[in-house]
Amino acid sequence: MGSFVFEAGQGLGGGGAGDVVKRVGTANGRFWILAVGDPRQCSSVATGPVIELLWEALGKEAIPEILTTARQREQGERETTGMFRQGRAVEALLRKRRDGTARLVPGSPATVAEVVADFWTERHAEHANDPTYSLSVSAPPNADALMLASAIRGRKRKAGELIGPDHLVQATDNVGRKFGVTLAVGDRVRLFAQLE
Repeated sequence: MGSFVFEAGQGLGGGGAGDVVKRVGTANGRFWILAVGDPRQCSSVATGPVIELLWEALGKEAIPEILTTARQREQGERETTGMFRQGRAVEALLRKRRDGTARLVPGSPATVAEVVADFWTERHAEHANDPTYSLSVSAPPNADALMLASAIRGRKRKAGELIGPDHLVQATDNVGRKFGVTLAVGDRVRLFAQLE
């Protein structure tokens, strides 16, 4: 029996799906597919919302869903998260500030971006000898995310991690909006479509 496993299945595009169909032919019709994905995350540019398309084709009852997850590993983290859910945000934030997992920064968004970039630099220095360490920085509005990215790029440039001149590259997001991205040697980007 053949088996096919996809992590981030929501990003499976037409080409990848075509490869699966070809391989299914070699499994004599006996196969199973395990695709794990989040319909609210980035979807394939080529195919669109894969999970929703599968729901339409196979029916929602054919696709199991994970409705709850536990991201907090420690009991204290779970208690703090519970405080937020119970409307005890002040208490939860004080607790997070005490344990160093939250910082409240007064000032403009640009000031906050600089503090976040400094924190990012500190964390990377602390984990410099750990090749498995990674750190993600997120912000809900794109304008804030761009400001954060710019501040972090400044730190990377100063540390010699970005080399040579910046180049403006045209890009398209997952809903078709076009924008320019400034890149240099050493920048890392995520691509969701094959370049032509």
